[in-house]
Amino acid sequence: YQDPYWNGNLEQIKRVLTGIGLKVNILFGNESEGVSEWKSIPQAEFNIFAGSWAGLDIVKHLKRKYGTPYLHFPYTPIGAKETSKFLRAVAEFGNLDQEKVEAYIDREEKKFYAHIDKMASFMLEFRYGIPRRFYTLADASNALGFSKFFLNELGIIPGIQFIVDDIPEKYQESVLEEFSKISDLQTRDVKVVFNPDAGLDQKKLLEDAKDYQDKRLLILGSSWDKHIADE
Repeated sequence: YQDPYWNGNLEQIKRVLTGIGLKVNILFGNESEGVSEWKSIPQAEFNIFAGSWAGLDIVKHLKRKYGTPYLHFPYTPIGAKETSKFLRAVAEFGNLDQEKVEAYIDREEKKFYAHIDKMASFMLEFRYGIPRRFYTLADASNALGFSKFFLNELGIIPGIQFIVDDIPEKYQESVLEEFSKISDLQTRDVKVVFNPDAGLDQKKLLEDAKDYQDKRLLILGSSWDKHIADE
């Protein structure tokens, strides 16, 4: 229940990893082959953990138990730039054919930006309705992924990012470090609040939003947060 998009995320992660030449055991969801994949865990050449913290102990355990190396990509890759960065990190870690990997990335980026181009005229036509600022009430992995995508690819400025998955204190510093690198130009500071109490987070969000005359805000949260947008 932490991430309602987990199934689709895993399907697409498997798709792009397969695209760069890997045989991928995704373990969960529609693209998993079930028990046979779980039985093959000890034979994996390496493991990939794409997320901030929930699951990191598992890949560490598998390294201790089976000697399987692992790659930790610290958030959910969202959009072309971050997905390409993810694939390049995997390719370097797995010593894959760089030329083939770059050719695949090039094809995928062209498809992605073709969709963006088709939306561009619509977005420009209605530019006065595009949000200027966004807030996130989500787990750390998705909050990081969305923040990097909205700022670096769409130019929407991040407001306070509320991390609600009760992240242990020992992992909070690494999440803050990723947020400090959110801008490609290193020119944007992001305020981050770690608090699983969504009610208090909503109150802080409303207080912060009052400071902005432009009320075109995007709130990325759950159905519990819909009333804030209405207000």
